[in-house]
Amino acid sequence: MANWYGAARSNYVRVVDEDMFRAQMKRLGLHVFEACGGNKMKKFGVSPSPYSEDGSWPSFIFNFEVPGLADDEGDDVVEEEHTFEFETDVMPYVEVGQVLVVMQAGAEKLRYITGSASAFVRRASGEVEVTYLGIDEIYSRAADQFEIPESEITPAEY
Repeated sequence: MANWYGAARSNYVRVVDEDMFRAQMKRLGLHVFEACGGNKMKKFGVSPSPYSEDGSWPSFIFNFEVPGLADDEGDDVVEEEHTFEFETDVMPYVEVGQVLVVMQAGAEKLRYITGSASAFVRRASGEVEVTYLGIDEIYSRAADQFEIPESEITPAEY
């Protein structure tokens, strides 16, 4: 059985507070990079840690310190295992109205090639809206556009 290896990154967005954003991304094990250029408003992007085993976004964060949450003795609360979600872990640190786009693509040798993109926006109400696109959607789109039954299009896998 082969292992899946990929690459992932985001676009650049403005953040609420650079120091808080960097600290949160460090807790999540994400790499932060800054947009180059003459723009007076700094923008930041994220990617999985350079030490990620497979190059993908994390699914779980282990020994995750919950910012601002303390137990009865005043010690920081540490969750043994935390499910990673862009909506709750990253978007609170992104400015309202900024669209964070995250992409990921990879392969298990040439057996399966996968890829996806998600876009998140934080509204002034605090709500986060999400849209998702997977590269496997090409089959249904091709079937619709070319007016061919999807069952007649073979998958790009073996």
